[in-house]
Amino acid sequence: IMSASLFQPKLFDQAFGKRQEVIKVTNAFRLINGKGDFCSGLTIDQYDRHFVIQLFDGKWEKVLCEIVQYIDDKFHPQYIIAKWRISKNGRSLDVPQVKVLFQQTDSKTVVIENGLKFQIDVHDAVNAGLFLDMRDNRQRVARFVKDRSVLNTFAYTCSFGVYCKAAGAREVVNIDISKKVLEKGKANYQLNNLEVKPQEFLVRDTEDYLRWCLKKEKKFDCIILDPPSFSRHEGRVFSIQKKLPQLIEMAIESLAPQVQVLIATNCSSISIHQLKEYAMDKIQKLKYRVKQIESYHQARDYTESGTMKESHLAALLVSLN
Repeated sequence: IMSASLFQPKLFDQAFGKRQEVIKVTNAFRLINGKGDFCSGLTIDQYDRHFVIQLFDGKWEKVLCEIVQYIDDKFHPQYIIAKWRISKNGRSLDVPQVKVLFQQTDSKTVVIENGLKFQIDVHDAVNAGLFLDMRDNRQRVARFVKDRSVLNTFAYTCSFGVYCKAAGAREVVNIDISKKVLEKGKANYQLNNLEVKPQEFLVRDTEDYLRWCLKKEKKFDCIILDPPSFSRHEGRVFSIQKKLPQLIEMAIESLAPQVQVLIATNCSSISIHQLKEYAMDKIQKLKYRVKQIESYHQARDYTESGTMKESHLAALLVSLN
């Protein structure tokens, strides 16, 4: 009886119905967003015919078979993987336990978003290679980068870089501390027939690189600052609460006149209001003038974004004089 009441195909049908607009621009989106789709503790992401089920509540384990059956009937999937984001004692997991539930091909696929292609590996860590909730922000930034220089910090697999290059940016420097993810970024460039210039892919710590820019007086027309909430690399721990104000200051100092900066975070303890305070504080300190400041949240397939820990994004697009 429990499973019959928990898994309701009608709710899944309704959720899919809400995503019809998104499907026009991409085959990679969030199909179920927890309580935003009346499925608290469950998210499902679709990457073409590869699906990632994330469990933030153990109750969903009991109906995994039914969910897989539903996806199989409705979407003819090639691959379905479940990721447990909670441990037995209820703590959230940075490195999830995973289980492949359905498999016709391997875990890799290529998705299309706004006409651009991205490599995906649904078996790779928590993230598959493309942050779906930033889709709209990638497009927003791409609108004003033609013939301009862009710094893409914490670049991950360089999806912002792909958008900017495809939109005609003169230079896009992608910075990430991980060589592995930058290699994936280069592969994304190649998928889109974009030139891979070694000097535009730097395995560097963002803070160190911004320091270097300030010293050399290297300026950019646009900076994307989208740090992880938390990361560990070679014994160093990065925590956004400690670092964000300083990173914002360094980024703004590295901007040329008449510029844009995108500042974003998925850290659920930083609200859009707080992010704005951080930014305004540094902008005033550095005596820049704000031409325009726009705030954004997750893409529209993230229903009820901001009302649950696992679905949060605060993003600011700031135009400065």
